[in-house]
Amino acid sequence: MQGHDINISGIAPGMNVGADRAHLPNCSVCWGCTHTLHNMAKGTTMLGSYYAHEPGGSPSWLFRVATNRTRSGSAVVKMWCVPVRKPLQSGLGRCNPPLVYAQIKLLLAQHKLTNECGLSDIVPKLWVEPVSGVIPGHGFRVNWLGLWADIADGVSIENIKESGKPHMDPDVMLDIFQNKLNHTEVKLAALFDLFTSQCDRHQQNYFLNEHGKLWAIDNDQVYSTAWRHCGFDSLVLPTTQKFMINHLGWGYVMKFPFENPPKTWMHDQHLLSLFDYRCHTGNRNGTIGFNFPPAMRQCMQRLSSLDPPQITNLYGFPDVRLAEAFRNRSVDFLTKGFEWTLLHGEPTNSPPHRYKIAPRCCSLARIPHSRRFKCEQPEGPKMHQLPYGNPSTGGPWRGPPGLDTGSYEGGTVF
Repeated sequence: MQGHDINISGIAPGMNVGADRAHLPNCSVCWGCTHTLHNMAKGTTMLGSYYAHEPGGSPSWLFRVATNRTRSGSAVVKMWCVPVRKPLQSGLGRCNPPLVYAQIKLLLAQHKLTNECGLSDIVPKLWVEPVSGVIPGHGFRVNWLGLWADIADGVSIENIKESGKPHMDPDVMLDIFQNKLNHTEVKLAALFDLFTSQCDRHQQNYFLNEHGKLWAIDNDQVYSTAWRHCGFDSLVLPTTQKFMINHLGWGYVMKFPFENPPKTWMHDQHLLSLFDYRCHTGNRNGTIGFNFPPAMRQCMQRLSSLDPPQITNLYGFPDVRLAEAFRNRSVDFLTKGFEWTLLHGEPTNSPPHRYKIAPRCCSLARIPHSRRFKCEQPEGPKMHQLPYGNPSTGGPWRGPPGLDTGSYEGGTVF
């Protein structure tokens, strides 16, 4: 079911559905339902360690439902505007059907392009389908459309590094990130994140299993829909804030607290620097250049031949700006190459979010008797300079005058 085929009342019926059913008894058994809804697993065991899943901040509900449309036989189903509070939720989430509709259209359009452009190996399959079942433990019946997705196996890379009971042995962790991580999939992740203008690719939004299989999840925060002004932001892409946080440390990059921004940066090498796409291109220069997968090249050639309104209508984007972004990326990739687009293509980030290029480090060694790491073959000293401005909003510096630790105008020099 494509974005332009969806009846908005079918994807987000509104919170009045709760009032309409207030007089009805809760169900322990539903005779007319077509799905059995299960709560999502609270965690996963990998290589002998238990990892609790991050709770996430969305008020929407997630269920695990059996289906024959995935290899695992199960899917995760996301449902909006459910008039039942989630565990630990202080109140009902705001229900905004037009916003939900736009988000669904974005995800379906993006998914269609992802498949056509040969990037589907790292992105879970998703589709829209009716759901009819009872919320376990609550007895409330839902019978409207949900967003279905394949379940990404593994654990978020943040969870692998920071959590686990017991904590994963650091040598095992290093082996996964340095030796088992799939080079082709990291390169695809870099292509996907820049091509689709992903704005929220942090450590919780990459999943990895013990064999090094990589998944990119939660792909709805993109240019023109993200919670802040953004062109792209991903931990695999140098010059972005999320990359630099792994390079220098969160407090230093975010200049926090504003009243006394840190003057020193993290000197150890962050384990997640191994996700730098330049370590996975298959050449010594660490560049992608014009080396795109054949399906992606063909897809971009087609997009380049269309105007934004045509792309909007063809794929069902909710906003023509997204179609413009895809066309711009396609033209720039094909005529200027990946690295030029990373530095100069549109849409881009505001100056406080455009960082100088940090030297890559593709080989780490564990510091003895610790959980810390050092770079075995550094290309140079850490790039510790920061751009002027507010790293939170991307606007002007709002801290005390004279305390901005930035030293250059972002985007004018790399």
